[in-house]
Amino acid sequence: MKLLLSRRVDIIIANPLVFNEVTTKAKVSSQVKALEPHTAITPVYMALARGKENSQEIKQAFEQLIKQLKASPYYQVLLDKYQLNVK
Repeated sequence: MKLLLSRRVDIIIANPLVFNEVTTKAKVSSQVKALEPHTAITPVYMALARGKENSQEIKQAFEQLIKQLKASPYYQVLLDKYQLNVK
């Protein structure tokens, strides 16, 4: 980000979610612009440690919440907003 802001590079390649987080935290969102549509959609993964006593409960709760989200109308709104309707 420093190279981009100092104009030592013209473009950087980054995960759009991470890019937005970094620019927001650094308070430079108004100084940079992400190209859209994004060139690729990268899946996000999450891992739970098997050794944790409640890892199975967390996994089941997370799976249930994901199912609820995908069944809700709001999920389609998010897909449309972020141009993620990949078919």
